[in-house]
Amino acid sequence: MSIEVGQRVCVKSSVVVYVHPLHQNQPFDTVGSEGEVVELLDNWQGRHISPTLPIVVQFQLDERKQFRAHFKDFELEAIDG
Repeated sequence: MSIEVGQRVCVKSSVVVYVHPLHQNQPFDTVGSEGEVVELLDNWQGRHISPTLPIVVQFQLDERKQFRAHFKDFELEAIDG
């Protein structure tokens, strides 16, 4: 699967995060959540890097609340549209 910045994606695997603004410091499973790819981490200061979780997805909860989480490509699926 080829992921690009700006692409809408859905989390298809169970991925638990602790940064969800509505569930502070509590486990939150992101499976089924939809968001937008905002960054692909593949270089730092002009040098190639290989991070463990290279895809940064931003989730919009409402008009003011949002959060970002990092994923691997196999944990996401593209949303057509």
